[in-house]
Amino acid sequence: MKIRVDQFISSFYPKSAEGAVFNDILEIQKTLREAGCISDIFTIDPEKGSGAKFYSKYNYSSKNNIVIYQYGEGSILTDFLIKLKTKKVLRYHGVTPPKFLKETSKSLLDTIGGNKDTKLLIYEMNSSLATSEYTKTELRNFGFNNIHILPVFIDFNKYKKIPKAASKTNKNLIFVGRLVPNKKQEDIIKTFYYYHKINPKSNLFLIGEYKSCPRYVDFLKKLVTDLELNKNVCLTGQITFDELVNFYGTSDIFICMSEHEGFCVPLLEAMYFNLPIIAYKSTAIPYTLENTGILINRKNYPEIAELINIILTDKKLCSEIIKKQNNRLKEFSLENTKNKLIKYIEEI
Repeated sequence: MKIRVDQFISSFYPKSAEGAVFNDILEIQKTLREAGCISDIFTIDPEKGSGAKFYSKYNYSSKNNIVIYQYGEGSILTDFLIKLKTKKVLRYHGVTPPKFLKETSKSLLDTIGGNKDTKLLIYEMNSSLATSEYTKTELRNFGFNNIHILPVFIDFNKYKKIPKAASKTNKNLIFVGRLVPNKKQEDIIKTFYYYHKINPKSNLFLIGEYKSCPRYVDFLKKLVTDLELNKNVCLTGQITFDELVNFYGTSDIFICMSEHEGFCVPLLEAMYFNLPIIAYKSTAIPYTLENTGILINRKNYPEIAELINIILTDKKLCSEIIKKQNNRLKEFSLENTKNKLIKYIEEI
């Protein structure tokens, strides 16, 4: 009899361009099936055409089977999974701290549920798969044991449709991530304000959906207007994957001011597209970069703007940054991550 290794997640929208967690799930499923396992995806409300199934349809509760709980927010799945008589693995992506959401999104705060559900799972999981050293530390602090690190799966073959960069004189800055308070897009806008004074022929692309936190988006739009940057700052909202690739392909530098990340896949995407990275040193970001890119310890906007200008005008420096990033990127190859997963499942 083939072993079953199924995944559970509260919501599953694999067509999302910024869906790093969803891509992680699909690659894990593909890897498991290639290894001869039976593997399905179960969720609360399956999106039509996603291939996922209703969680209530799961009837394979057996000590011989394994379930992986893809976890980043509390949900009714927690109580459901606790009752199953299977081997259970927590795939932990990190939970956004409530402090970032209290003022701007009560609904999102309720959805995430803080760390209440996380603590319920301490004695229910056989082991845990953290996405980074940072999320591993979080789990350890909660009281979890038997924690392993498995980076987020990312298949760069999908990105090979690289656009032919349009002839341009402008310098384009980019950040990719949902428009939510912990990502601190306002700090990127403020930094761009000063860089735009140095180089008026410049644009800022903030890529990411913003329906989940409308008050924060309103705040960002007002900030852009107050700084008279409406013609040069683009808040894209939800975009397609092809559009995402095009934005990367026509950008010059990646700026990250986020103050909470469990892994931050866009850092790897920026590496792949040969964009030098400037990032605020917080949570998982230094672990993902590991001595590559440029890490900053404080958010002095004029100084960061000067740094951007130096990197974009000094071709030798820019080339050295990109070279180190490319070496780091090799460690996250799909083959390496697949091998780690299979070894882990075999040990279970």
